[in-house]
Amino acid sequence: TLPRKGTLSLAEVEVMSGGKNIATSGTAKQQSTAYDGEANRAIDGKTEGGYDKGSVTLTNENVNNPWWELDLGSEQAIDSVSVWNRTDGQFFNRMDGFELTVLDAKRGEAFRKSAVPASRDAVALPLENDTRGTLRRAAIRALARLGNEKAVFTAMTHLIGKGDEVTAAADTLSRLPAAAWNKEQAGTAVKGLVSWARSVPADGRTSKEYTSTIGVANKLIALLPSPEADAARNSLGTLDVKTFTIKTVREQLRYDTAQLVVEAGKPFEVHFENPDAMPHNLVFVQPGTLQDVATAVQTQAPDKLDSLGRAYVPENDTRVIAATKMLEAGKSETLSLTAPEAEGTYQYVCTFPGHWAIMKGELIVTKDVKAWTAAHPAK
Repeated sequence: TLPRKGTLSLAEVEVMSGGKNIATSGTAKQQSTAYDGEANRAIDGKTEGGYDKGSVTLTNENVNNPWWELDLGSEQAIDSVSVWNRTDGQFFNRMDGFELTVLDAKRGEAFRKSAVPASRDAVALPLENDTRGTLRRAAIRALARLGNEKAVFTAMTHLIGKGDEVTAAADTLSRLPAAAWNKEQAGTAVKGLVSWARSVPADGRTSKEYTSTIGVANKLIALLPSPEADAARNSLGTLDVKTFTIKTVREQLRYDTAQLVVEAGKPFEVHFENPDAMPHNLVFVQPGTLQDVATAVQTQAPDKLDSLGRAYVPENDTRVIAATKMLEAGKSETLSLTAPEAEGTYQYVCTFPGHWAIMKGELIVTKDVKAWTAAHPAK
């Protein structure tokens, strides 16, 4: 809610319970709708904040106390609520001072966080007074130390199969001795873990909690018969978020990685680090546009920033796929991207004046990474 006159616009709302985003199974509504900015856009699993991407909500402009509401269908133990704002232009400022209220089944107030500042980045709001959920998860994890491990294994697989406290139950399974693991019950847990993994947004699939839980899933899959195990591995494999790290090379005006290969249409993540003494950025561009994009900003003033606070990045330029800020020595930034659907040789470049001609690399987008790699062995 905006406790004032204004306009409310959201890119995404994520409600975490037991390591699972339960927002996508709820029903959203809002005070009013403008320009097709329907309420359910904020629970479509997409966090892109540009309105032109078709995934941002919008109420009528300058109305009193505009609100957006999510009905989860029943009372749930909530760990945190994360809010992604609209990011194009200065529209993110519209959310300044927003208020988060959590209601119980009788619409009584269970939690309130007021005067939340506007941000282009996701805002995570932990529900510190969710003692019931916190204590329940602590109790689940404690079961691994109390003996009767086979019964605990059975109980945890049932919890996971129901989608209840999945990460806590998986953590408990990981602490049980191998002798307690039951092949006949593993399938139930695997199905639950695959379902849980599908509910996690792409930008959450590189977190420690996610990777630890998937590690448990892979151990359970190993207990299954071959056809069932192969199907489960394939299901989880389609959800993998490929991660890369690109670093600048000190005093050499180049990146340490000259080429990335990614699957078309799939999410991936790039962690960019700058150990060099000079400032550098990382800008991904459409095929054949590297020189034009870079030269367009070479004479730009260093304090001229785009709407996302990035220097030497053309404003609202469709040739730019993604870009970091200009990073000073010792700084880093992570980009979460989705590969283009069209195959081709895309590029990345540093657009700091004078760097673009040699500080660059290729982003290969292909439908079959394995086949492309086999056909193009490293030199």
